[in-house]
Amino acid sequence: MADDKRYDVLTRIAAVQQSVEAVKRTTEGYGYKYATLNDVWQLVKDGMEEHGLGWTAVCSSEIVGADTDMPTVYNTLTVAVYETTHEHENLMDMVKHGEAVSSSYTYQATAAQQVGSFETYYRRYGLIHLLGLTTIADDDGKTATSLPRPSLTEEFN
Repeated sequence: MADDKRYDVLTRIAAVQQSVEAVKRTTEGYGYKYATLNDVWQLVKDGMEEHGLGWTAVCSSEIVGADTDMPTVYNTLTVAVYETTHEHENLMDMVKHGEAVSSSYTYQATAAQQVGSFETYYRRYGLIHLLGLTTIADDDGKTATSLPRPSLTEEFN
């Protein structure tokens, strides 16, 4: 049963892939261009809705060394794409039974701003990864072939 469900969610993801263009990296910062989470969402939301898919990101935390002088907090962020008409309520059960695909990353939690920045980054690239999308740099048409300039006689005829 899980294999049939997994086939269905992957088929839906493939349909979304066919309905969207590559994600354009248009925002400049940190020395490179990137696509914002909103850029990715605006590109895929209609296709995901049309094909019965949703997505979410959930975070869990674990304290390692709580009984020591230097405890460390680790967060695990899971990004998932799921069928909107699913039978299971728990995300991990949905993944287990083939109603969702997910990707997780564990990182050391430090300052709140760094955690927020990382989570936004991973949600963006996790969604791109799970949907199998590509990204391209947006060069504002600089690589487009320019039209030849008309000659003076063509301009006045």
